[in-house]
Amino acid sequence: MAEAAANALRGAPEWTPWGRPRLGERGPETAFHHALVLARARGSEAIRVLAPGDLIVGGDPAQFEWSPMPWALRGRRQWLAPGGVASGTVFQGLGDRLFGFGDSVCEQLFEGRGFGERSLEGWLTALERRVAYCEQRGIIYRHLVMPESHAIYPDAIPGAPKLSPQRPIAQILARAGESLRATIVYPLEAMIAGRAKAETAHPHDVHCTGYGCFLCYRALMATLTAIGPAEILREDQLLSRNFLLAGDLARAVGAPPRRVDQLVAPPVKHRAIVHGASYKANQVDVIECEAAPPRRLVMFRTSNSTLLFPYLMRHFSRIAAVASVHACFDLIESERPDVVIAEMPERYFAPHHSAASEVDRGMRLVDSEHDFEARTGHKLPLPREG
Repeated sequence: MAEAAANALRGAPEWTPWGRPRLGERGPETAFHHALVLARARGSEAIRVLAPGDLIVGGDPAQFEWSPMPWALRGRRQWLAPGGVASGTVFQGLGDRLFGFGDSVCEQLFEGRGFGERSLEGWLTALERRVAYCEQRGIIYRHLVMPESHAIYPDAIPGAPKLSPQRPIAQILARAGESLRATIVYPLEAMIAGRAKAETAHPHDVHCTGYGCFLCYRALMATLTAIGPAEILREDQLLSRNFLLAGDLARAVGAPPRRVDQLVAPPVKHRAIVHGASYKANQVDVIECEAAPPRRLVMFRTSNSTLLFPYLMRHFSRIAAVASVHACFDLIESERPDVVIAEMPERYFAPHHSAASEVDRGMRLVDSEHDFEARTGHKLPLPREG
């Protein structure tokens, strides 16, 4: 069956009427034996990738045909309605590892359904604008792309799919000029190699582990020549800690929390001048660290950066961070940092794949000149200690 499904992705799908079983590896199966399927309306060449339970939204199921996806088999696990993660967006990997397929992550990474031409040009233009804005003010800009667990552990996905050379980050790196490429940090190879030492992405959560964040931190610091090698945290300085982790993917399928061992950065003495109680969109954090060198950082980030902060605190006396993938130029102007870091997971590049958005399915960066206060509810300048 895996070979037949692979053939389907190579352009020779074995189509089955929606309501009719097909012969699978364990006997007759329907689309609902799979977490994801290929689907199309009868007589149409347009192929959609969707969760079987979502099909009715697209029309009368009797008018559709389906074919299985090699990396999205349900196996014998009882799939439950997700809670913290969007409904129908988790599938079982090999062993006990879970993967999400929200934000069209499988379509982006394995099928190469990344940017339309307009979205690709839009991303390149937005990134070039950020770099130019910062360079004109003597500020270093870095765009940190956090690799997905699917890319780090593809061998744990049923069917062992290969990463597409047309996935969004590859499209950007291929099209970007040399100077723009130098600002983009995508530490996938380091995260794969790091598996020999420890887990680099959680098996039951969409985020990197503490050790995975350490590898991303090391890759990022290697591009900042003003920070000398002696300043950068070494692996033998990491601390081992045991945590009770619920895991957003585990919660989505009703699995209980579990204890995990994690390598983390040694704590750094700091003051939270502005602090969000828990991560939410447009949250503002301002952190000051007396022991750090007198450098300032502005960060536009996602929840991935929560474990990055303890590493970055070693190098910056002030960090002003906004939970957004969109940059606020008025914040940069107010803070006048030495470095700006924009962090995001790679699935955020083109999360809007659908049959209605084939031409332009990427996410548009909506950077702003003057609406930091409107977005966050905080006035500029942001407060300082004392």
